[in-house]
Amino acid sequence: MIKVLVVDDEYLAREGMKRTINWTSLGCELSGEAEDAFKAIELSKVIKPDIIITDIKMPGMDGIKMAEKIKEYLPDCKFIIITGYDEFQYAKAAIKINALDFILKPIDENEFLEAVSKASLEALKIREEKNFTREKILLDIMRGKITNIDIIEEILYASKVKLRKIIVVNIENDNYHNILEEGREDLIYTQNRLIKNIIYENINEDCYVIECHQDRLAIIIDTEHIKDKEEIVTLLSFIQKEIKEKCKISVSMGLSTIGLIQNMNRLYSESKEALYDKLYKGRGSINFYKYEAHDIIESKTLNLLIEKYKREIILSINAKDKRNVEKQIKQVYYEIFKKLKVKSKLIKEFSIEVILSALKLLKEYNIVIAKVASGEFDAYKQISKLNTLDEIYELVNSIIISCLDELKEFSIETQDSGIEKALEYIKQHYHEDISLNDVAKTAYLSESYLSRKIKKILGIGFSEYITKLRMEKAKEYFRDPNIKVTEVASKLGYPDYRYFSHIFKKYTGYTPSEFSKVK
Repeated sequence: MIKVLVVDDEYLAREGMKRTINWTSLGCELSGEAEDAFKAIELSKVIKPDIIITDIKMPGMDGIKMAEKIKEYLPDCKFIIITGYDEFQYAKAAIKINALDFILKPIDENEFLEAVSKASLEALKIREEKNFTREKILLDIMRGKITNIDIIEEILYASKVKLRKIIVVNIENDNYHNILEEGREDLIYTQNRLIKNIIYENINEDCYVIECHQDRLAIIIDTEHIKDKEEIVTLLSFIQKEIKEKCKISVSMGLSTIGLIQNMNRLYSESKEALYDKLYKGRGSINFYKYEAHDIIESKTLNLLIEKYKREIILSINAKDKRNVEKQIKQVYYEIFKKLKVKSKLIKEFSIEVILSALKLLKEYNIVIAKVASGEFDAYKQISKLNTLDEIYELVNSIIISCLDELKEFSIETQDSGIEKALEYIKQHYHEDISLNDVAKTAYLSESYLSRKIKKILGIGFSEYITKLRMEKAKEYFRDPNIKVTEVASKLGYPDYRYFSHIFKKYTGYTPSEFSKVK
């Protein structure tokens, strides 16, 4: 809000100005009033008004001299001068203080409203310009772009940033990915402005709000008047409540330790580190930085342990062992990830790989993914937008168990039809030169019966199914940038690599060389 100070030696004149306008509608608040210039000067030092509305003629010191003194420490303050007809000679002197308007007595209400509205817009523009410049400087220091201590102190002094011992709070919009999915980037901008206003309105002490990323803001708070941890938690909890009420979103917070403003880069890193705990504590949590030996979490031992669990889960998925899969997934997420506080990146990479393994098994049996996941399911996209360990676990468990349920249904159907042995033989020998007759003999079935059942259960014919298995395997091979087309063709039972390339392009839309570049 724009702060306004009213100065006039007449009580009724002050009351008239105060009651004439709906100040809130103009983005203003009446922060104080004074009956003479001396009190106004002292009050200005305390409340730092953006606009001062003052009479010229006052006992002891006139409004112009008062404005000149206030301008010495509040150079951006805007003045609206109230003057009588016989005092208009003061107008020339008022030019020196850049007075925005002169209002003649008796005050015309519309003229007064217009003058205040104009002053409010000017004050807001100046504030936003100064805030933008200051935010840019503080952001550069936070990100470590400016590191020399002497230069930092010089810049902060020039920018009138008086903070010394500070705490940095990282704020993350928990609804960010959902808003992006809706294509509402404009809403993110609006929410960030609202969040900034809420913070500035509720933190009375010196603080600065910096927009670090679209989904994140950082607050730099002076700790001089903060007694303890409980006080700041109470304050931040209230801000979270206000944000939820006014923006209809939840935000999570990460807090650094207390340190000097010259060490803001380290404090900013701590606040981001603290925010990682949101993964375990959930949306809307307030998380404090704690020094931990993160090299243990990032160690080779942990990576080997995660790889071991991944292999075991994938083996259980391939074996269609639902009970064991459920047990293993729960164990890795809550006894490994949660206890060791494994970082989000590793957890999400693990989650994507096990989901893709389950979906790959569906593809091998030509079961449509839509049966286990709605719409165009993208494992990377779905996992990346999740905020907490519980959310990731629920998605992974749900998708994999749904896959196994579908595979069980498929298995029952193939057993009932007697073609289970035939499909298993195809999976083992699809890269060889096999015919429908070869498979039928192995399964002790007639060719015509086997052909009809494959078409009915898989939804595609025998030759098309063989091609599908070969092309999916080819896509895996081409993830190796050094593999040759002739080598892949040979591995998949195509003696003529040109024919293989033709089939591959027909299936994927890319030539093998094109696919290697866009994979």
